[in-house]
Amino acid sequence: MQKTVLIFICVVCTALCHSCGNAISEYKEPVFREKGQLDAVILKDTLDFFYPFEMAVSDNYVLVLASNGSSYLQAYDKSTGAYAGGFILKGRGPGEIASAGNMTFDGEEGIVSVYDPRTSKMVSYRLLEDGLLELEYLSEKSFADIGKPLRRVWDLKEEGYFIDGQLGVEDGIQGRFQIINEDGLQSQWNFFPVDDETEKMVYFSTLSAISPDRRHFADATLYGAILETFELSGGIISHGGCRRFLQPVFDFEDGVIVPKDKTTFGFTSLCATDDCIFGVYVGNSDADTFNNISTFDWNGKEMCRYETDCNNLRIGCHHADDRKIYAVAANPDRTFSLVYYDLDRAR
Repeated sequence: MQKTVLIFICVVCTALCHSCGNAISEYKEPVFREKGQLDAVILKDTLDFFYPFEMAVSDNYVLVLASNGSSYLQAYDKSTGAYAGGFILKGRGPGEIASAGNMTFDGEEGIVSVYDPRTSKMVSYRLLEDGLLELEYLSEKSFADIGKPLRRVWDLKEEGYFIDGQLGVEDGIQGRFQIINEDGLQSQWNFFPVDDETEKMVYFSTLSAISPDRRHFADATLYGAILETFELSGGIISHGGCRRFLQPVFDFEDGVIVPKDKTTFGFTSLCATDDCIFGVYVGNSDADTFNNISTFDWNGKEMCRYETDCNNLRIGCHHADDRKIYAVAANPDRTFSLVYYDLDRAR
């Protein structure tokens, strides 16, 4: 089941200068300076949704971007694991979405925003956590008039929106990241840390995390293992760091990435605080071994790796707490569980 899950991540979903460009042909596997083991605390054995795309953690709840047939945001009490309800209804009306691209969560303000690539809009809600959880509909932002494909969109608050898409790029050219605000396109970054056109295909579906203060962004590949960091400030995208751990090796058939015998897997999930990046790093050709929590600084430098007793498909953390990591774990019986790890209890 785990191998099917990893492959599904990618199915659904000019050389680079300076830090990557000087040694674009070189790959070096990470060397973590600290290692340990973590035992999962199971909050809920079975989660009732089809597939988890992303996670976020509020003061009292774990939010999972996943469809259960009628809604796209599933909420669970982060102390007990009790299901608190499904929110953001499936549809095309005000406050509804027809698909889920990605989620931005403002932990300080309690605002969750979800981008719908099918209708090119972002809906925003405020979490009301006093008593039973409720979501208050705030606004809807349409990007339909842009006329270019937008794969994912993150809300940068006062500085506009950070986009994984094709703004400012000619037709037939693969774009990466842009920042827009009410005045239009402010900045773009369309370089890739690979020099092969086929290898660029892995960047149509990557694993990403944005820091709570919206100043840092991390992007990592599933096929091969390349981790990049970016600084977002003043409407400008600046390249922070690039760590090229494993080269992407795969076949590309009929528009779909197909693993080969020599395919190695990189990251299945990222989340972040303002201080560091947490990732699930596979690092080999065994698609059944995403049983770890690995930490990196905002230059992409590896720090700690904790082996875990569960396979972690998606991870999330509270914006002010980097010692507890929540995860949607993939079980051998093709179900998902909600768990958490206390880093202070690593052994």
